[in-house]
Amino acid sequence: MKNYRMITMGCAMILAVSAINAQTLADAKRLLSEEQYTKAVAITKALCKTDPANAEYVYFLGKIYFENNINDSAAHFFGQAGKMTPETQFSLLAAGRSSLMSKNKEGAKEAFEKAIGLNKKNPDAVIEACDAAVKHDTAMISWVKATFVKYEKICKKSAGYYLVQGDISQSQGN
Repeated sequence: MKNYRMITMGCAMILAVSAINAQTLADAKRLLSEEQYTKAVAITKALCKTDPANAEYVYFLGKIYFENNINDSAAHFFGQAGKMTPETQFSLLAAGRSSLMSKNKEGAKEAFEKAIGLNKKNPDAVIEACDAAVKHDTAMISWVKATFVKYEKICKKSAGYYLVQGDISQSQGN
């Protein structure tokens, strides 16, 4: 009985230490916004190792590389996430980004619209798709504007909507 308690206490301590050291996708997103790319990549790679079939982790790894102008790695991870099944918002967003990196605007639009269609009341997919489109190819701005008009009601409540609008204005020299 005494050994059982010791083992139980030891396991509890290990779990507590692990929880303290655990990093989350939210931590990686914060680091990306702070342009701490190396740390964001390390956390996201660790997350990918724990759940390699998680399209959101793989997508976000591609996004980190894209934001850091490491396009070959970004293309690799967007391509990998874009082929994951079942199709999720992030696998479809990745497929859209992968299409844009291959200069396939129609394929990108199709994937982005499919990602948005999974939950039309959630602005996150709309904003993420529009942000990706503007950052990858300014020729996609007309699609972004039309998409924002269509989903304006839900998107206007999000700060990301205004950031993408600012990116559009900046890319058009306004």
